[in-house]
Amino acid sequence: MRRLFLVSVAVSCFMQLVDNAYAVQTANWKDLTAKSWEWYRSDERNQVVDNILAWQTQAGGWPKNVDTSKTPPLGRGQELLEETFDNGATTFELRFLARCQRVKPEERIATAFHRGLDLVLKAQYENGGWPQYYPPRKNYTGQITLNDQLMVNLLGLLRDVSQPAKDFVWVDEARRQVAQEKLAKGIELLLKLQVVIDGQKTIWAAQYDRDTLKPVAARKFEPVSLATAESAGVVRFLVTVDGRRDEIDPAVTSAVAWFEANAISGYRYGDKGKPMLLYPDPNGPLLWARFYDIETGQAVFGRRDGVIVGTLEELDEERREGYAWYGDWGVGLRAKVQEWQAK
Repeated sequence: MRRLFLVSVAVSCFMQLVDNAYAVQTANWKDLTAKSWEWYRSDERNQVVDNILAWQTQAGGWPKNVDTSKTPPLGRGQELLEETFDNGATTFELRFLARCQRVKPEERIATAFHRGLDLVLKAQYENGGWPQYYPPRKNYTGQITLNDQLMVNLLGLLRDVSQPAKDFVWVDEARRQVAQEKLAKGIELLLKLQVVIDGQKTIWAAQYDRDTLKPVAARKFEPVSLATAESAGVVRFLVTVDGRRDEIDPAVTSAVAWFEANAISGYRYGDKGKPMLLYPDPNGPLLWARFYDIETGQAVFGRRDGVIVGTLEELDEERREGYAWYGDWGVGLRAKVQEWQAK
């Protein structure tokens, strides 16, 4: 029994070492998709494709928090990889593969893309949302997730597949039709999820119960709240949608009004003599806290132990340094919406 225990510990430690070895920055997908057509026909591109395909899981997705473009998953079988939609995983790999297939078609690329897209289509809940993993887990990752733009990333992908955008012109009509149906369902849910307080549409939460559609907490330091980073992403996505103008217009107009009413001016967020803090600066950009209490409308901050506090200073240094508690997420939203309304 002791021997089995020691073996189990050894395996666990080995896997942790492997995880640490791959705990690097994720690929810079923006730079990769900005490369020239010549690069997309080069041997360097072929090596990046080799690496990305090696990271694809048996279910068809990709893991998060690793640079799948740089090195293959040496020493780790595909059965040990966990596909997810969190942190842009799977979505960004699919966008890159679509560009590759558009420029220099290969059967292996098309096959990998179809497997990944089919996973995205299959993972959508009947109500239009997505969990972070598929099959969904019983913890918070199984809830409908807007956090870190997960749902917006997936809907943006389906928008480009179904319209189709240039990189996706080669996708078959059957999948295009399914993507269009899933896109419509997801947009309908987004409009339904906008939080209404005292009869007024505000913005969105980061996480919702997959059955009741009520806002819920995620990790212990991510409370039930209005989420500014995610809401700005929702607005920017909604104004790219063709049609449904009568529904989208009041949603995005109300969201912009909320952002303008809650903007913080005359401050800057940074590490002016650590830890991170909000300090006076007349030239600072407009800022918003990451989370606002749904009942009181006040900014809230979460500790690792789950205790929710009202000021940044009440967090310990690890949480103050390890999370973006303020940001300029709402800057430019009014202009974006006005541009869309003028079309």
